[in-house]
Amino acid sequence: MIVVPKEGSAQMTENPPQDQGPLEEIVEPLEAEEEPLAQEDSRPSSREEGEIPWKYCFFCGHRVPVPAKACERCGHALGPFEQTTPKEYFRFFFCGLLIVMGGFMPVGPDARLMTLQTMIGGLFFVMGLGVLWTSWRAVYTGRFQMFWIVMLFIPLLWGLWRFLMPMIGPGLDYYQKAVAQGAKLTGAQMADFQHLKVMAAHGGPLTFKELFGALGGMPPDWGKIRTWFWVNGYGPAFITLGSFLAWFMLLLGFIAGFRHNKQKAAQRAASGGRSRRR
Repeated sequence: MIVVPKEGSAQMTENPPQDQGPLEEIVEPLEAEEEPLAQEDSRPSSREEGEIPWKYCFFCGHRVPVPAKACERCGHALGPFEQTTPKEYFRFFFCGLLIVMGGFMPVGPDARLMTLQTMIGGLFFVMGLGVLWTSWRAVYTGRFQMFWIVMLFIPLLWGLWRFLMPMIGPGLDYYQKAVAQGAKLTGAQMADFQHLKVMAAHGGPLTFKELFGALGGMPPDWGKIRTWFWVNGYGPAFITLGSFLAWFMLLLGFIAGFRHNKQKAAQRAASGGRSRRR
């Protein structure tokens, strides 16, 4: 008589299980192997998990997923404006636009002389074009280069010197007495003297006290303020404003990035402490 062992019986098992010790000794190596997988990629993601990036159609406003090249509703080609495009790129583009517009505006009270027609104005115009090109390229590709933004400290310092130096100097009365006594003025002093003479002839502010008084009035003295900008030049005003806004937003970006990295470092330190406690 042949005996066939049943399934699950002890005779079907060639190598019976042996005593492998407590359960903790078996589980701990498995957890140690899984920890590197959990810490494999801790970089922050710009999109939430499972979120599909999308764009708006310029013609009908329909929302279309990013991989699509044309709108599903009207069939028009999609533009470069993504949901995840940083707003800073468009802000820097606006700063470059202000600088380029300043190149086509008067450099002083003479409306026939544009800022672009001067050597320094032409240099700043090229910088403005560089900011426009860099920002628009970043909108399309997501890669931003900071060279032209950093170079804007030159027009910023130039604009501040142009607007503030005549008020910081000795003043119109000092120059008039010096000329009456036959003293020789340097090139910079003569430029400040001519600037203050034009400003005084048209009733503009000559000192910071007069300028702040015109700004702080109720209502403000818009005539004096307009004269101050007109004598200094609308073109330099636009160039200085664009450069100031660009550097201001750049510094804000540095501060925000520093805080973000500090928070991520604290999170990684906390997660490392939890894994060690395991």
